[in-house]
Amino acid sequence: MQDEVEKLATIGIIHNFGQTPHQVFQRVHPRREEEKHRVERLDTIAESLIKLPFPLHESHERVMALTYSPTQERLLCSPPCKLNVPPACKSYLQWGFADNSLRFFTADNRRMLGLYENLHIGQISTALFADSKTLITGGADSTIGVWTIGFTPDSADIQSRTYLFGHRTPVSVLAASRAFSTLVSASVDGQVFLWDLNRFDCVRVLQEANNGSRTIQCAKVNNLTGHIALCSGAYVRVLTLNGHLLVEQKVCDAEDDEITCCAFYEGAANEWVERVLLFTGHKRGIVNVWSLVTLRDGAWHLQLIKRLMHVEPTRGEPNIQVPTITCVLPMSQAVYTGDEEGKVFEWNCVQRQGAGPFAGWR
Repeated sequence: MQDEVEKLATIGIIHNFGQTPHQVFQRVHPRREEEKHRVERLDTIAESLIKLPFPLHESHERVMALTYSPTQERLLCSPPCKLNVPPACKSYLQWGFADNSLRFFTADNRRMLGLYENLHIGQISTALFADSKTLITGGADSTIGVWTIGFTPDSADIQSRTYLFGHRTPVSVLAASRAFSTLVSASVDGQVFLWDLNRFDCVRVLQEANNGSRTIQCAKVNNLTGHIALCSGAYVRVLTLNGHLLVEQKVCDAEDDEITCCAFYEGAANEWVERVLLFTGHKRGIVNVWSLVTLRDGAWHLQLIKRLMHVEPTRGEPNIQVPTITCVLPMSQAVYTGDEEGKVFEWNCVQRQGAGPFAGWR
């Protein structure tokens, strides 16, 4: 380099930005092998869901919760007032006894591990696990109890962490997200609170009591996005963690229909999802699959992309009584739905051509 001005300019560029290397590759890198044969998941092919011809499980009891146990590699059904203890599901708890107690049992031989009374004044109305060591109970005394649980081979121990006060009527619905350390609680008068599970404080009131709205039937918190779904009657409200209302929409066609359960698809191992999917269970064995989309004017909207029916309508036959959907569990390659008669159906995703072989989790 003979020109002194060009030399000084080049030295200044190197000192400020570093020396620019020569181009090593002249062609585009080939795509990764796993991207070529990536298995499509529920968020991209929910429209292809097909029901298997026979029920996966029949318990003859109302299905209130569906849990997949990775250690046992099978689906577990829970009737009312029963919860499997995550993540191994080797034990479960029950409530609703005459002495208002909470009892722990082993899953294999139903041996009692512990009995605890007077957790609430009166009956426990609802309960859920925020994680494997945190149990949250709602009572008919309008309070919410937060408990730490521990297990030994012969016993179950429960320790009180705190009680949350704010509701004036019995607590009817609980929904939690450990990823956002958030708890949503609803009472029979329609009041909905948002709680911080780290400080155990009330963050905000999502819905006031006695404002003309119906009682909340179900609620869910999305562990990926933080969206909160509140279902009341025929309407779904989707809010952010800050309490901002994204959409309020009627999702029932029939006048006598209502939402009985709901669930978000949260991906596999917290992976990125292409679409936010919300599942709503209804009467007459119907499950609707909604995609949360934005319109051209910036407004949010729930777009119906698939309707799942436990019983297909048949021409020429009178209207038969179809049981109500009570629980929905979306997985990466399948959806599981339970009804009030104890039947659980499996809906599988059909892979499109070029999507690779089926990689089921069962």
